Amino acid sequence: MQYTLVYGLAADPIHQAHISLVSGAAKALISRGKEIAKILIIPTYRHNPVGIRKDDLPDTFEDRFAICELAAIEIAHQLEEQAIPVEVSRIEEKLAKRRKDPNYSVETLSALQAGEASGTNLIFLLGSDLVSGNDPEFRHWHKPDKLIQLATIGICPRPGYKRNEQFLMSLKEKGAHFIYLDELPAQDIASSQLKKRLENGEDPLALSDKGWLPRSIAIYIRENNFFISSNPSTNHSS
Repeated sequence: MQYTLVYGLAADPIHQAHISLVSGAAKALISRGKEIAKILIIPTYRHNPVGIRKDDLPDTFEDRFAICELAAIEIAHQLEEQAIPVEVSRIEEKLAKRRKDPNYSVETLSALQAGEASGTNLIFLLGSDLVSGNDPEFRHWHKPDKLIQLATIGICPRPGYKRNEQFLMSLKEKGAHFIYLDELPAQDIASSQLKKRLENGEDPLALSDKGWLPRSIAIYIRENNFFISSNPSTNHSS
């Protein structure tokens, strides 16, 4: 059985922890006997309104897509021995433009099954922050009961966010399948912090030297004067 590993994010900006997370998740899944045929990086085109409000994203999509392509190269390099193709998809741009609506993960996964990931099963990466607390945010996503039928959910650790096991059990009773990737290091870089530092004028190359950004992405941001947006906002997909 082959799988497509799906990682969706605002990429506002994508950074070193995202890259390490995806490559680490792929290696962890392979060690558990999962055959990963492809990795798809999915930059959001128009944000989902659930959770903390972000700036509207369409105006920066091409830049965010470009740095995702650079990140894909980095991920593929880290997975060189596994020889897994890493691609960046425009699926959420296509879906959002079709109806002028926000992106919803359930629609993205449905479209992937019919297109870019056809013939494979899906593993959808989520952070533990989305399934933690007394009222997990995932509960309020668009059609979560349908989403769990479309993909196995790979849950990655986030600092300070403990999984709500009772909530996860209720989803399992509805047919959800989870893979807990607890062996992965918790991300210690937040897109919101990185974005704010860029907007405040910090040199992207200096942030690269600190391990926050790959060199290629730092150079892209610097050369294109791409500080993501003019208004800092909390990035829930960091």
